[in-house]
Amino acid sequence: MFAIEIMNKPTLNYRSENFTFNICNAWELLLKALIVKLYGEETIYYKDNKARTITFTRCMEMIFTDYKNPIKENLEIINKLRNKSTHFIIPEYDDIYVSVFQANVLYYTSFLKEKFDIDLNEQLPSNFLIIASNIKSLDDIRALNKLDSNTFSQFIKEKKALKNVIYNSESVAVSFEVNMKSVRKGEDIKFKIDSKSNNTINIIREFSDPNNTHPFKQKSIVDYVNKHYGSKILNQYSFRAIKYYEKFENSKDMFYHHKQSNTKCYSQKAVNLIIKNIDEHPNYLEIVINEFKKSK
Repeated sequence: MFAIEIMNKPTLNYRSENFTFNICNAWELLLKALIVKLYGEETIYYKDNKARTITFTRCMEMIFTDYKNPIKENLEIINKLRNKSTHFIIPEYDDIYVSVFQANVLYYTSFLKEKFDIDLNEQLPSNFLIIASNIKSLDDIRALNKLDSNTFSQFIKEKKALKNVIYNSESVAVSFEVNMKSVRKGEDIKFKIDSKSNNTINIIREFSDPNNTHPFKQKSIVDYVNKHYGSKILNQYSFRAIKYYEKFENSKDMFYHHKQSNTKCYSQKAVNLIIKNIDEHPNYLEIVINEFKKSK
């Protein structure tokens, strides 16, 4: 995937702009292949001009028809940057868009697997699908030293707009952070390198997308459980009581915190536990609510 290769070469200029051109092209070809598969080859051409195929935007509209689709939201951000990059290039975009790009790569991989049963994780090493970037909080004053005042104003406006989008939808962006450091005895450590150890290093071949492993927000869990029982037996308060009683936020299997958007999400395992306990214990909700009240 040429788009990822470009982003992972720090010596290249205009990496974000090049990434958008290539990833949009990859998505356009993928969506057109799906449109042909679903509706026939003639649907990708203009009716009055068979020499031209429909636009990328039209492809998105045909495939992502639901109102709030996270893949479409992510693609629209990248497509907007691509269109802008034709006339307006700012190298500092690398710092603010990299998490959006990483989410897009994950979406592309899962979409290709779902629609065409092609698994890129089996064809490529997992690290080939991860964008390597030293993400730091961008110093606006440092940026001003490089940009003229008009360009700087445009950059700050874009940075704030993107931050608001990410805050309102944790599915738009994702990032991975890996830290290695030298440690001394007594420090709180996860691992260390020991030249005398007989243990080998285990290489992770797969990564998990929290949007897939923990897809439920609080409201969606309440709606899911009520739909399951066909009545409103659960509300926001009783769910908070369950969350406290079952200690969801202490379990990675049950809970995930999207730090960028400050959103709390829960897994299917958490939902299944709630339904199981309600089925097996008639007074379950009453018990957890009473315990929650005592904690106040």
